[in-house]
Amino acid sequence: MNKVKELETIIEALDTAWDLGMDCVNPITGEIVLDNEYDALIRELKTLNPKSKIFEGVTSSKAKLSGKKIVHNPPMTSINKCNGTQAEKLSTLIKWVRDTQVLIPIEQRPKGLDQHLEVNYSMSYKHDGIAVSLEYEDGKLVRAGLRSKSGQDGINVTKKMKYVSGIPQKLPLPLTCTIRGELETPVSVFKRVSKELGANAKVNPRAHTAGSMILKTAKEMKDRGISFTGYNILNLENPPYKTEVEREFWAKNTLKINFVKIIPISFDMLKIFEEEHRRLDFMVDGAVLSVNDLEIQEALGKTGKSDTGNPKGKLAWKFADEVKEVIIEDIIWQTGRVGNITPVLTFKGVQLEGTTVSKCTAHNVGIIKSNKIGIGSRVAIIKSGKIIPKIKEVIESKGKVIIPKTCPSCDGMVEEVEGANDAISLVCSNPSCSVQKVKNLNHFLTILGVKGIAESTINKLVELGLVKEPGDFYTLTVANLVNRGITKRTAVLIVARVWMIESAEEIKDDLKLMNLAAKSFKNKISIPVSKFFAAFGMKSAGKEAGRILEKHYKDWYKIKEVTEEEINGLDGIGPIMAKEIVAFFRNNDKMISNVETHFEFENIKSGGILENKTFVLSGSFPEKKSFWKDTIEQNGGIVKGSVGKSISYLVAGEGSGSKSDKANKLGILIIDTKKLEELLKE
Repeated sequence: MNKVKELETIIEALDTAWDLGMDCVNPITGEIVLDNEYDALIRELKTLNPKSKIFEGVTSSKAKLSGKKIVHNPPMTSINKCNGTQAEKLSTLIKWVRDTQVLIPIEQRPKGLDQHLEVNYSMSYKHDGIAVSLEYEDGKLVRAGLRSKSGQDGINVTKKMKYVSGIPQKLPLPLTCTIRGELETPVSVFKRVSKELGANAKVNPRAHTAGSMILKTAKEMKDRGISFTGYNILNLENPPYKTEVEREFWAKNTLKINFVKIIPISFDMLKIFEEEHRRLDFMVDGAVLSVNDLEIQEALGKTGKSDTGNPKGKLAWKFADEVKEVIIEDIIWQTGRVGNITPVLTFKGVQLEGTTVSKCTAHNVGIIKSNKIGIGSRVAIIKSGKIIPKIKEVIESKGKVIIPKTCPSCDGMVEEVEGANDAISLVCSNPSCSVQKVKNLNHFLTILGVKGIAESTINKLVELGLVKEPGDFYTLTVANLVNRGITKRTAVLIVARVWMIESAEEIKDDLKLMNLAAKSFKNKISIPVSKFFAAFGMKSAGKEAGRILEKHYKDWYKIKEVTEEEINGLDGIGPIMAKEIVAFFRNNDKMISNVETHFEFENIKSGGILENKTFVLSGSFPEKKSFWKDTIEQNGGIVKGSVGKSISYLVAGEGSGSKSDKANKLGILIIDTKKLEELLKE
């Protein structure tokens, strides 16, 4: 993999994880990536390939959220970042001031930088939440949408907004305007809600907020503790303010909405902001610096594209990560889902980013060996996303380096395996390892879309001997669970959730829930072949490999019988993946047979009317993009995410932008859904 492709792969995975509220993990090394490290990856990619596909949208996320879409006018963009060392940030700030002051009258520019900033520029905290756009007509909230990858459209979340604190359904004045801001969960509220959610709680307030927006119904939002903080007002005719500072005052005092506090810029206040932000009740990761005069700010324009580029009049000043030195007291080795054994360093508790931290991951055995980390070693630690402790550097190596010779979970044999970027992992080679078994079972249910069964519950079922492999989930009965000491209500919920009864926890009548589960038990669960394939959690073959095989063979039972020679060389499947797939089917035939009997597979139609035709879907569609993707694939077509010479058609929905432009340049036929329906009838 060349460097550009590697950076694109990493950034795409991180953007997707960020949108979904998941841990931001480098998909190649398996390490948690910090905000400033992410920004460094972006800078490196811009240097190597400024025209990379990553920069075509506001984000490169592949996260797919269900729901109707709305078009944002103007598009929701991002902000250019100012990070690195203090000297590097100061240099970036000075250059930004020089570039933006060109439209500020000379007589309004004091000679000293401090005075110039205070007179002509403003600052506010950069809230770390989920961007949302609220549209009001005659004072009434009529639409609300999240920001999408393109920034030009987003998922419609209007109904959910009535359960968000700080969002008025009606303004005090009959105004038509757009108010933009952040959906966020206060730290104090997050702590309370996390206790109530138990095993289903997220790792931090932002992840909780992102997870809440994925909930299917507005009613589920009711007790999630989400609030709103505004930062911009757009599309307002004859606004009664001229500056950022005046707008904040008017928004708070006239519209009565929660709005970011905006003050003139000073280096003293930047320092106070950075020192105080860890004690706030909301998460921030920097300060937003702005040209204070809104007319000048608008006249400065945007970088890159005039509609979706970042505004030149704003800059995000990123705060430095808090660093603490600790002395290692012990090293605990933990086994993961695919057998990787991770070293966890423990030490005397220290305050880091507002919480007490007493352990952090060292990622892999290679880091332990190369840095000679033993008991007594002194290391500097930081927090990723203000939640995941991570080693920044080893200050002093000390103590004997002890590497386990057997798996800490099952006493099975271990081996060192070299991975990407020369990373060395310690791996348990015992296929019956109990920890791996639980994590793989959890992976199976998660990929299928089963909700509400925590890993701790699966571990309990394994300990009780009720579940050994995926097929055992579908033979569970309420009576068996109760006989093993599980309460009746919990037993009913487990069975109902396995059979994917919608909102099972909201059905309080156990008998009704049991009847629904019994009815489902008589039928098979319908599932796409690619998803079922991915649920088994092979190391190097996931849903994309399943999609390739599904497209080529059309049938699950034929896929099970493939040979290495047959699939090695299929577009997207190489020799290593081919070997793993064939070995998995050969070594797990009985386990697969026991679970597949409970499913029916949604196979792609053989010889469909769209066979050998390739499509790209761009923009938003009333029926949802997933509907058209499924329709195309069920009729033999292929749907891809980016425009290239091999594409047959681009299906353009509302808000289709850069992809349509690229399709025009390449001479690709652009059609709408009406024309697509005509193709399906030919």
